[in-house]
Amino acid sequence: MMTTVPHPALCGILLAAGGSSRLGEPKQILEWQGQSLVGRAADLLLEICGAGVTVVAGSEHQQVSRALANRSLSVVVNPNWETGMAGSLLCAIEAERPTACLAAMIMLCDQPLITRDDLCGLLDAWSGDTSRPSAAAYGGIVGVPAIIPLDILKGFRPQHPDNGAGVLLRARNDVRIVAMPHAAVDVDTPDDVKNINNIQ
Repeated sequence: MMTTVPHPALCGILLAAGGSSRLGEPKQILEWQGQSLVGRAADLLLEICGAGVTVVAGSEHQQVSRALANRSLSVVVNPNWETGMAGSLLCAIEAERPTACLAAMIMLCDQPLITRDDLCGLLDAWSGDTSRPSAAAYGGIVGVPAIIPLDILKGFRPQHPDNGAGVLLRARNDVRIVAMPHAAVDVDTPDDVKNINNIQ
């Protein structure tokens, strides 16, 4: 049975600060099935996370903000987005109110096949023991989307600027793993765009 959503103790973090250098255009505002990628991901988080959603923007923060207009969420700008994903994650952690949630669901904006059911599966896994993270498994790795307790996130001290949530998760042995094949599809190149546009 699915956990009731939106969950009042769960906040959302959407990382959308990258420069999309391999794609050649801002992936955040790329339209797919009538919606921007960043808007689609934000809407999923808003359905699941009752304690608020924070979007971290960077290179295209003005366009990202426009794409997210009329949604009840916060957009924070990482001025050092070029240094890597760790900085964006830290920006989001600093923006979260520690009394508002127990854990954060972390997503990227470029995994368009992820569904509400996928995220509810993560929520169910985390709800079984809220002191432990739950994370998606796909393509032989463990990564995001993931739910990470806020006390673990606030202790995050990356060894490298590009070390994000995946590195944090793979360094632990207490993560509840949720198979999520949809998460293996991401959008980094023009060929990736062609591939998702062939999906009905």
